[in-house]
Amino acid sequence: MEVLARTILVLIGLLVGVLGLLFVLAIVNPMQHEGNVAQFDPKHRQFRDDPVLGHTILERAHGFSLSDGRLFSYYYGDLGERISDPSESKNDTTPDVVIIGSSISWGQGVKNPNTLASVLRRDTDLKTINLSVPGASTLYSALRLEKFPHLRPKVIVYVFYDDHLYRNIRECFPADAPLCVRLPIVEKDGQ
Repeated sequence: MEVLARTILVLIGLLVGVLGLLFVLAIVNPMQHEGNVAQFDPKHRQFRDDPVLGHTILERAHGFSLSDGRLFSYYYGDLGERISDPSESKNDTTPDVVIIGSSISWGQGVKNPNTLASVLRRDTDLKTINLSVPGASTLYSALRLEKFPHLRPKVIVYVFYDDHLYRNIRECFPADAPLCVRLPIVEKDGQ
């Protein structure tokens, strides 16, 4: 009888654990519902809605990021490019290099002087602009670049990450949130 009681308790414990896990998964990555960037990013306001991209960087914004227990701030210029401080902006230059991509090329986890764009600028004296956006896909990066035809860079550096392929067909910004901030997607057969 005692073995049966223990078995039942173990099974109930497993059932509660599985149900708890399913509940957590439903909260962390549920069927996302339609939303906008103001709902997704209400405190920091680093993004704004965009009719083509779904969302884009809010020009002249300032934000904070926590990486490996370190808090650091970042700034965006007049084009929504990542810059080192508010007095810096690249909109009055013709860049030699424009860097596009997602968090890797944006410089997640590092201060702006250590990003790819800043190191390239410092080590080569090339004029560089970092138009990368964390969470971007290949399509998003290309469409964002099209918004700045006046830049006319000599070189465009796209930093590829294999998840960009998935992001090209995923309708929502890659975040563990119950809100779906729409992204442009590649559609099959022109649909």
